[in-house]
Amino acid sequence: MGDPFALVEPIPSFCRMESFMRTYQDFDHAIRRDDELYLRRHLNKLAEKKAEILSRSQKLEERYYAMELEKHYYAVNLSGDPLLSVLISYEKTELAKKLLRYMDDESLLEANLQGNTALHVAAAVGDKVIEIAKYLIYKNELLLEMRNENNETPLLRAALYGQRKFFWMLYNFDKDGSLIENNKDGASVLHYAIMGNAPREFPS
Repeated sequence: MGDPFALVEPIPSFCRMESFMRTYQDFDHAIRRDDELYLRRHLNKLAEKKAEILSRSQKLEERYYAMELEKHYYAVNLSGDPLLSVLISYEKTELAKKLLRYMDDESLLEANLQGNTALHVAAAVGDKVIEIAKYLIYKNELLLEMRNENNETPLLRAALYGQRKFFWMLYNFDKDGSLIENNKDGASVLHYAIMGNAPREFPS
């Protein structure tokens, strides 16, 4: 059971829209039945929307804020997850590999409402998606450094979920120790390993 005293983020207004709810259900069905064509159309629409936004924004800062405001365009569930994250959480790795051909490297950094990227999601799922995770890192190494709202890297998430093999795969990319820096509350990788019931498996 969750903490009854924990702060709950308000549900974004776009999630309450009836049209979004219908779309969310359509995505869920399409993913479960491996409907590549339907999902490819979604990615094509996203690419067109992104091009439109960028064409309206002249300065780099304007482009960043414009893309932040349009985040709901790539959300496919109530957590605001982009398609790639949901495919990985469903362990649809083969479908994800096919659809990656239609995603640019920058889109791999898209995150949900909690700031979790596809690599954060993969770190929680673990060994079953480790090969697709390696491919994502090959496509865009910035994923390794991305931190969510709790200041967690994917590596810390792997420790939290007790994903030993996945953790060490990510750890091998850590050249300066930055990937195991403490979260926003000061919790270290050892704290995370203890919460993941595997303190002996991870570095202190």
